[in-house]
Amino acid sequence: MNRTSRFRLRASSVAPIEDPLWCKLFLSGNGGFAETLLAPIVVGDSMNEPLGPDAYGYLAYDDQDIGYAEHPQYNWVEIKETGTQVILGDDDTRVIDLPPEFGPIYYYGQRTTKLSVCSNGWVAPDTSTRCDFNNIYLPDPLAPQRIIALLWDNFDPTAFGWIGYYHDAPNHRFIVEYDSVPYFPQYQQWEKFEIIFYDTTLAGPTGDNVFVVQYATASGIGSVSAAMQNNEGTAGLNYCWNARYPRQAAPIVPGRAIKYRAQGSSALAERLPAANYEPRTVKLTCVPNPVSGRAEISYALPVSGNVDVVIYDAAGRTVKSLATGHSSAGRHLLNWDARQVPEGIYFCRLETEQGKQNLKLIVTR
Repeated sequence: MNRTSRFRLRASSVAPIEDPLWCKLFLSGNGGFAETLLAPIVVGDSMNEPLGPDAYGYLAYDDQDIGYAEHPQYNWVEIKETGTQVILGDDDTRVIDLPPEFGPIYYYGQRTTKLSVCSNGWVAPDTSTRCDFNNIYLPDPLAPQRIIALLWDNFDPTAFGWIGYYHDAPNHRFIVEYDSVPYFPQYQQWEKFEIIFYDTTLAGPTGDNVFVVQYATASGIGSVSAAMQNNEGTAGLNYCWNARYPRQAAPIVPGRAIKYRAQGSSALAERLPAANYEPRTVKLTCVPNPVSGRAEISYALPVSGNVDVVIYDAAGRTVKSLATGHSSAGRHLLNWDARQVPEGIYFCRLETEQGKQNLKLIVTR
């Protein structure tokens, strides 16, 4: 403890939120003892920051992100009395045509005039024949293409409830509502939620449509997903997965609103299928994060060279060396078993000849 020669560190206003600044701590003592530790000092706090961006540039603003002009306000739009019902069976998906007056939907840069509506709490711009009821962590190539998961779980609208859509032309929006749709198979809990697409006259910087998801209830969300991904499953945001949230995400409760908007910060290479992926800079990711068991850590290199991929704990101690030595250009996958470490905050550090990246990891049980 330093009581006599204290000092203060200030981070630049452009430093990324929660980026760890790695400092060297030199220890010495009697008998020739000497040791050097890497100590991370974390910049800021992301709790009231938007989630993202993903590889394409989408951000998710919830109604608690009050420091941003884009943060939404919960304002439920009831359409049951005026809307058109979508007749759906159990584990069923129907394709509807968007009204010509509303225009197309642009999602991850792709244009469509159709919207697929699934009974299991998700929609997908364009045509889909999938009806998956088992939610998985997004992004994932095995998930339905272009999925927008409002509350992705096993719902059964044949028991009771209403699912429908409405074009609110004066307000430039197209709404899909799930009203009192019950969970299968117990039917004792049900949810009411909706997605509001705004037409291209209110599009974001990329030209993609802005959309807002609103939750009137949150009675049984322990096993649901609120997430989105692109066609290939290579880019996406995971707001909630089985009641686990990134630090930036306010928990889903009645009266919660989440706005999704693309700002276009990623390279065009991210839109290509994974087989053609050619990174322009070093890139480090972890899925899932938070981690409760095994995690898949991937890194990408623009050119071949030497790499070090190491897991550190919050005190800067080495927990696991995942890779060291020469690595070819392109994307590489590593596995980390987090069941062997206590709950808490960890950091994955990638060092290459082209640059360095740090990734914050949260281990939960």
